[in-house]
Amino acid sequence: IICAANIFLSHIHFRNLGVMSPTFFRIKNYRFYVNSREETRIHIHVQTSDGEAKIWLEPNVELFANYGIREDHLKEIIYEANLKKSI
Repeated sequence: IICAANIFLSHIHFRNLGVMSPTFFRIKNYRFYVNSREETRIHIHVQTSDGEAKIWLEPNVELFANYGIREDHLKEIIYEANLKKSI
C-alpha cells in the first residue's frame, strides 16, 4: 500500500512544471488522473465519455463522487483502482 501511495503522490513534482492533470494510466475508455492542487487525502479521478468520478484510495478504495458514469462502469473502475493500488 505504501508503494501505491507513493505512485499516486508522485504527481506533486508536476506542480513545478505547470502540468495540472497528469494521466496515470488508461484502461479501456477510462482515463485515471490527478489534479495536482487538490486536497491531501490520496484519491484519483476517472474520466469516461459518460462523465467523471472521484475515488478515494485510502484508507480504502471507495467512490466519493460520480457525475454521469454508469453503475456497471463504476464497478469496473473501482476494481481497476484496487488492482493498481495493490501493485
